[in-house]
Amino acid sequence: MNRSVTRLLLATLFVGGGLAAASKTETNRPVINTRDMRNRVETLTIFHKALATEKDELIGGNVQLVPFFLTQKDSSRDELAKGFGVDHLGTVNFDDATAIAALASDAGSVDMGYIIHDEDAATTSANLSELTLKPRHKAYGVNLDYFHKLDDLADGMWFRICTGLVKVEHTLGLEYGTEAISATHITLSTFLDGSAANTDTSDLHDLLLYGKMDTETRDESGFNDVEAMIGWNFVEKDNAKLALNAAVVIPTGNEPTAEYRFEPLYGTRHFQFGIGLQGCGTLWEKDDNKFKAIFNAQYRYAFERQVKRLVGIKDKDYGFYYMLQKTGAAAAATLVPAANVLAMDLKVTPGSMFDGTAMLSFNTKWFVVDAGYNVYACQSQKPTIVDWTDDTYYLVGKDYDTAVTWAVNGSAKQGTAVNKTIIDKDIDAQIIHKIFAAAGVVTTDWDYPVTAGIGGSIEFVQGARKQVTPANYEIFGKVGISF
Repeated sequence: MNRSVTRLLLATLFVGGGLAAASKTETNRPVINTRDMRNRVETLTIFHKALATEKDELIGGNVQLVPFFLTQKDSSRDELAKGFGVDHLGTVNFDDATAIAALASDAGSVDMGYIIHDEDAATTSANLSELTLKPRHKAYGVNLDYFHKLDDLADGMWFRICTGLVKVEHTLGLEYGTEAISATHITLSTFLDGSAANTDTSDLHDLLLYGKMDTETRDESGFNDVEAMIGWNFVEKDNAKLALNAAVVIPTGNEPTAEYRFEPLYGTRHFQFGIGLQGCGTLWEKDDNKFKAIFNAQYRYAFERQVKRLVGIKDKDYGFYYMLQKTGAAAAATLVPAANVLAMDLKVTPGSMFDGTAMLSFNTKWFVVDAGYNVYACQSQKPTIVDWTDDTYYLVGKDYDTAVTWAVNGSAKQGTAVNKTIIDKDIDAQIIHKIFAAAGVVTTDWDYPVTAGIGGSIEFVQGARKQVTPANYEIFGKVGISF
């Protein structure tokens, strides 16, 4: 049996990677997903000793509170900046077409003329700027985990419910270089923060309403998703256990608005159903000392629902900030920042997610020391657009003149139709590796055993996925009681 547990533990190390194997290199992303704050590693460590404690006077209840704090690694901030930037660079230069053409490489450059509209200077823009990004993801809160043994109903049956209170903070870490400004046009910074719009007769455009970028730190807080699980220990021996479980996740997180890029979100916003396999085996035992191998493999499927999300335009760096015009527009009709249209309702199916943990645990009397590896993987997302009509909006040329009608501007200035085929709405797969350790005590000889401990973890993201996936440092504590 111990050999079987060891094989299952090793399998856990590899299963998750398959879900995210179809990743593609990511940059110029309007939206980046973050991992759910309901982290199973925190609740699994140390508490497993309390759950294994058997006392006739206990009714089978076990509860723990797990406070945690996580913050993004500096190296991950640099990588995530490349995802929010262009050409895999975290610094974006906004130049005129002439300057860009003269560069040995145009990597990291965006033609300002498509963003701050200036019909009189369609080739050479007076509004040059540079922005540097260093986004940070931070979260803290407390997870609540309740486990109840149901042996009175059926031997080996149990129930578990988990939720938590969490606060998430996000900042883009945005800094601007020197900004040039003409007499009649706005700066890039006032356009991107949504505070100014062009009012020149030939260059009218609206305020930016969605996908805004500024220097502020934003936060959201509330109850994380609720996960309820029913399980059965189908193998219960002195030196090994195996259990199956079925679970549902009820979403309680906040809703995205798409008003700002990198808006703070908690929870998954999707109902989920899943199954899991977990177990442990004793590798060595002498007196009160015990060395165990533990694994926990959980699969979840998240169902479709409608969410609001900013999408991009294929092969257009920062195309969601380009200017659009409606077909047949009258004279003096303002141009529309693309993000105002591309912040749209999508039907999103997150699909498959895997969370696997393999851990070694040393126990001696009250004391527990755990160390292990966790992998989290989720598949790519390919949403469908709820409501869209092709050939309604066009990416206009830099020389489009809002003082005259659509027809007078002619096809050369009208530009390219924004149709479904050029809308970039997919989100890449994620895979996150984590190494963790924890130490604590479980007062197994007390009438009501108490659990207390502290732990920490560090995450790693492989390859180009670093640019779309925050990697964090985390510390956590725990206190619990069995009754």
